[in-house]
Amino acid sequence: MTNNLKFNIFALHPDFRDYILSNKDYIKSHIDELDIDGLYNNIEIYNKIHDIDITPRLTRLLYNIDIDPLDYLTKVPTSFMDSVWVEMDLILPENITAIGEFAFADSWIKSISIPTSCEYFDERIFYNCSKLNYIYYKGTYDEFNRIRKEKRWRSDIGSSSPIWIICTDEKVKL
Repeated sequence: MTNNLKFNIFALHPDFRDYILSNKDYIKSHIDELDIDGLYNNIEIYNKIHDIDITPRLTRLLYNIDIDPLDYLTKVPTSFMDSVWVEMDLILPENITAIGEFAFADSWIKSISIPTSCEYFDERIFYNCSKLNYIYYKGTYDEFNRIRKEKRWRSDIGSSSPIWIICTDEKVKL
């Protein structure tokens, strides 16, 4: 498990409860098979059909049952940790190749470690991340600059302190 996160306060939101009740066999089979990618794809469809976003609740649930979803995904899903208000340092494993829009929006991550395998940043991945101070990149600054990034990938970070990108060869203020 890359990140050993536990969310002590985990309220079962009515929309998330409805999702679990209406899809319990499907969810159980995907968890049993550790098909976490399939589970997030299913919840993304459910979100669109019901015009809600319960993705971060799935993330909390998986961490609480000792499954780090990042270990099984290639892309950090849209709204992965949206509004997760627990201070944390997050490590993305080497299997991550992309970060979806608003992946960490309004969360309390303090730092994030990004592997060299990551090739794409979607829009506003750190939207309103007021506690974010450090983005650690496991490669060089030139390699970081070669990551394909949407124009507004860093828009609206919302931190009151400077945010640093720390690469293996350079430290740069964002």
